[in-house]
Amino acid sequence: MKYLFFCLIFIVFSDYAMAEQNRTIFSCTATTGEKIKVFEYKNKFRVSIDKQIIDSRDSIENMGEDIIKNDPDNFNYMEFNALNYYITIGNPDNKNGDESLTVSSLKSGLPSSKDKKYICMQDYKNNISSLVDDFLDN
Repeated sequence: MKYLFFCLIFIVFSDYAMAEQNRTIFSCTATTGEKIKVFEYKNKFRVSIDKQIIDSRDSIENMGEDIIKNDPDNFNYMEFNALNYYITIGNPDNKNGDESLTVSSLKSGLPSSKDKKYICMQDYKNNISSLVDDFLDN
């Protein structure tokens, strides 16, 4: 009976964990220690900076064309509007820049001294190009 109970618990938690997995677009540890992750969540982009959560304003489908319009030689960079923020992710230089995430306040205008730029250490993962490939395939 205990075995059956543990099997049932395992199945329930496994299904929950699988349902919570979302495709990571970008992740890193900032030089200041914050854990940063950008991922797909309920048809939006979600930015997680330690415990702070920022969701994109539009759905991923609605942003598809804007993401594809980026520099065709640089599919390692993207930007989008979020509620009260403007988010830039990746390396805009594609050559000599740092991988980073910048959160800009829409209330203050762009750019602003209130912008928060997180520079990534070497542990970054940038999967923006695979996202662009998915849009181009559709």
